[in-house]
Amino acid sequence: MQKTTITIILMAIAILFSCKTTQKAAKTTTAAPGTITAAEPNKVYFTAVKGIIETHCVKCHAGNGIYGGAGNVNLANDENISINAAKIKATVADPASSSNPRMPKGGQLDAASIETIVKWAAKGGKIAD
Repeated sequence: MQKTTITIILMAIAILFSCKTTQKAAKTTTAAPGTITAAEPNKVYFTAVKGIIETHCVKCHAGNGIYGGAGNVNLANDENISINAAKIKATVADPASSSNPRMPKGGQLDAASIETIVKWAAKGGKIAD
């Protein structure tokens, strides 16, 4: 009887520890807060991209900016951001060249911002799905 009781107790303890280990492993594989996953809708990407554009781009690429006028890339509204998705992605993520200058001028976006733009462009660069 005592052997059976001890065996059951040891099995229960083993199961409890294995559950805690599994839960810890699951927690470490979840995306960090604020990280956009592939399962999220394009609207989430666009909202993040628009914030990046407003912070780093529109001072030059708006209607009244240095590069916002006719013939230049104007990022003053949602439609223009979406229309220029491929150009935006190219200038922040693709290799820089004479025909593809790195943006923003004089610097580079952080890795998380670049990744967000790349994922958004890969989904079609839309304002929303």
